[in-house]
Amino acid sequence: MANELVDYLYHRDQGYLYYNDKWYKDALQEFKIAASCPKGGKDFRTIMGLARTYYKLFNLKMAMKKCELAKYLAASRRQQMAASSFLKRIKLHYSQVKIEPDKPIPGQIKIELKLLSPFIMPEKKQYFKKKQHYLAETGVSLPAIIFLPVGEYLIQGQKLSLTREKTAVVKLDSLSAGPKNLLAQKDTTLSGKTISTFLGSDTNSLKSQEVKSFPNWYNTWWFYTAVSSATIIAGSALYYSSGPDKPEVKVKFPPLFQP
Repeated sequence: MANELVDYLYHRDQGYLYYNDKWYKDALQEFKIAASCPKGGKDFRTIMGLARTYYKLFNLKMAMKKCELAKYLAASRRQQMAASSFLKRIKLHYSQVKIEPDKPIPGQIKIELKLLSPFIMPEKKQYFKKKQHYLAETGVSLPAIIFLPVGEYLIQGQKLSLTREKTAVVKLDSLSAGPKNLLAQKDTTLSGKTISTFLGSDTNSLKSQEVKSFPNWYNTWWFYTAVSSATIIAGSALYYSSGPDKPEVKVKFPPLFQP
């Protein structure tokens, strides 16, 4: 029991050292180890450390979850007020957005997110940039719930005004689930010498593009002869037009080809 108590206190304190030095990923690992101990899992400071670290790593869902647990574990009014004020701060600046498709869409759907109202808080700017990059590059499985700073956005071309402590709902139809084809759904059909590619970004007017095979004239002897002659003539013209200042170039022929 003594060793277990020492381990949990060590990892908790080490987590706060990393946190104060802004090494948030290392702090998170230490807090997780401390929370895995029986006493650490019921310790307010450990769980609150997890909540604050998740917040710094922009994982608001886990930050709020751990903050609720910290409120429950608070041993004094001061601790309870600390957890409550931190949770209130998150809810004051961030709200949930629920993205729903009109029909099931498999896989990760890439979301186009644009900001219409600028932020003043640096934390909000950082969080938005990270979330915007994640949605555009990785995407999410729909339906999905994401957290965004309070403000005005364009999500898949739809305007959204996000207010405090309210969950906004964005309805996406099958077409807007991948505008300008962020959702990569392709059906490629090969038939003889024709390739028809249908893109899912324009389901109302699907267009096919024909790619015909090249003629075989490029595979004849006179084609190679003409190309070789043109190359020699162009090289000679370039050499003689380069001026008298260029040093004379002497070409050595092998014995078999001596003139």
